[in-house]
Amino acid sequence: MIQNYLSIESVRLEERLTLDIQCEKEARKITIPAFVLQPLVENAVQHGIAPSVSGGTLSVNIKGRPDRFSISVEDKPRNSDLVVESHYTGTGSGLQNIKRRLELAFGKDLRFTFQVRDHGALATITVDRGLNAES
Repeated sequence: MIQNYLSIESVRLEERLTLDIQCEKEARKITIPAFVLQPLVENAVQHGIAPSVSGGTLSVNIKGRPDRFSISVEDKPRNSDLVVESHYTGTGSGLQNIKRRLELAFGKDLRFTFQVRDHGALATITVDRGLNAES
């Protein structure tokens, strides 16, 4: 589904959208709740790259294995003049919904962050099932 969405956005934004998708071989076994990654990717394109006149790069990086992994979605606009402002125009309910769904799936093993920076935004999902294991 994400690939279909990015195909459409690539046509719409043309050379303004550069994709950098990295997924380790072992990370392909990771399962996360449906419709968690899609809104993060859409947020990065709609609020980070599309508002920039010169566009930018959407990076998705997935590493690890089913019990210990990290997923990051980052927008890196080439011209960041509108990025901070556009990332704050929403209510944040989409990110709160994502966080809640991840918490239900992974509990205390989850770390979810979203940071708006000078040159884009970064959403990171980290799961470490051994992090809170009792010895």
